[in-house]
Amino acid sequence: MEPHPFAAQPERDEFEGNELAFCWNFLRTPYTRWYELNNGKLRINLRKESVSELVNPSLIARRIDRFEYSAQTEVKFNPAKDGEEAGLIVMQNASNNYRLVKEQKDGTKRITLYKTERGK
Repeated sequence: MEPHPFAAQPERDEFEGNELAFCWNFLRTPYTRWYELNNGKLRINLRKESVSELVNPSLIARRIDRFEYSAQTEVKFNPAKDGEEAGLIVMQNASNNYRLVKEQKDGTKRITLYKTERGK
């Protein structure tokens, strides 16, 4: 069988199509569609599932394919209650990751960087 290399994906995605590009992944299989693409925006519906649980959280990810890279995003999110968060995650797995999130804690909205290492 001959190799069939895939074309390189663009480094930047403006979400202008009707479907996510092939480079985007989910954490576990989504059985319902909790996101939408509309007018160059990706809208992700907030759900209670978390990346630290063995469930399908509201997470759309892109694999890192090099050791050095940069990433950026624009997040429009207004947490309504404590515990809600949205942002950017660099994830090896549920036990080892960094999360840069906009959240509400004790009634105060803030930006927080969390480091999870070996589950703590």
